[in-house]
Amino acid sequence: MRLFLAADLPPGTRDALAAARDDLRERLAGWRWLEPSGVHLTLRFLGEVEADSPAAGVGAWRDAVATCACPTIRFGGAGAFPPRGPARVLWVGACEAPGEHRLLEIAERLERRARELGFPPELRAFHPHLTLARATSPRAARPAADAVGDLGAITVRAVVLFRSRLERRGATYERIGALDLATADRNA
Repeated sequence: MRLFLAADLPPGTRDALAAARDDLRERLAGWRWLEPSGVHLTLRFLGEVEADSPAAGVGAWRDAVATCACPTIRFGGAGAFPPRGPARVLWVGACEAPGEHRLLEIAERLERRARELGFPPELRAFHPHLTLARATSPRAARPAADAVGDLGAITVRAVVLFRSRLERRGATYERIGALDLATADRNA
């Protein structure tokens, strides 16, 4: 099964993302736009994992983030990957307040645990973002950095282990389980 670890988004953020997507769709050609219901903030992609592997369960990941503080993430701004050449992915930025590095700490801990479990190292630097579209043309128009205004902020209280299924109409996602962060309000 195909797995990844991510922060899920609340409905209000998904609504703001849908409005930004609809605005960009009017202005930028060459993209296949994703449904906001399937957008998440990926922290570590795992790829194909055997169902009986320890990595397929939340227990393998829980200790990696159990003592991490909850980051507050603000969404806004836009860009495309790769930074040069034909664009393949259009994204909305995700960042913490200046001087805060809680999200990066979570991603680094998940990376360490992934390596301990035998996953190959992630070679790309962690760049927090929400994928909004995938290019359908090598000439897909790149967004201006300010093409998406401030979409608000969320406090991440858990990391979710997701299963991804690739289907004809696109990917669907199933929550396998959540890993609470240290300062999460367990009664919320």
